[in-house]
Amino acid sequence: MERKLLKEEINDITMPGKMRERILKNCRNAKLEEKENVFMDKNITVSAEKKDAKNNVGRRWTRFATVAAAVTLCLGLGGITAMAASGKMEGFFADVTRWDGAVIGETYEQATEEIEVSATVSGDSIIVDAVLLKAGEAPYAFLENISVQTYSIVNEEGETVAEGTSNEKAGITDGKISLKLPLDELEGGNYTLIITEFIGSAKAEQDLPIKGYWVCEFEL
Repeated sequence: MERKLLKEEINDITMPGKMRERILKNCRNAKLEEKENVFMDKNITVSAEKKDAKNNVGRRWTRFATVAAAVTLCLGLGGITAMAASGKMEGFFADVTRWDGAVIGETYEQATEEIEVSATVSGDSIIVDAVLLKAGEAPYAFLENISVQTYSIVNEEGETVAEGTSNEKAGITDGKISLKLPLDELEGGNYTLIITEFIGSAKAEQDLPIKGYWVCEFEL
C-alpha cells in the first residue's frame, strides 16, 4: 500500500522522466543495497580487511553515499514536491551502465544549485572560483579535488568562441576551490562562461562527474 502511494505521489510531481525512474529505482533498491552492504562487511576477514583497508574505505563511502541518497529520495518526497513547485531541485546519483546493462560507474546529476561559481579575468586566464554549498554532504564531503570537465565561452551574439576541458585539479579547502582556464585570443567585449560538468576525485576512488549548468559573465 505504501509503495502504491509512493508511486502515485512521484507521478504527480513535474520532473524529468529519467529522474522519476531514478527515484523509483532507488526506493526499490535502497533497502536491499543496505542489507547487502551489512552482509559484505560482516564477511570481510581480518587479514583481508587489514590488507585492503585503505581502498575499501573509499569504496564504502561511495556505496553508503549512494544508499543514503536513495533513502533521502524515498523519505523526502514532501520536500521534493516543494522544490519541484519552486523550480529548485537537489542533485542525485545516477548509474553509468554498459551496453549490457552492467553498472560501470556513477555520476552526480543536477548539481547546479549546490555549487556557486564565479569567474574573473587575470592576464591570459579565467580564474574560476567555486563554493560547495553542501560541502559537508555527499558527494562533496568525500572529494579531495575538483576540475572543470566541460566548458564553453559564448560572445554577445550567442556564438561559441571557445570550448574545452581543463586538466587542472584544484584542491578543496573549506568547501572552496579556485582554478584557471586558458583564455584564448578574444577581442574586447562581454562574454559568458558556461560550465556543464565538473569532475570530483579522491585517492583510490573512481572519478565522479558532477553535472549541472553554471553561467558566469565576464568582460575583456
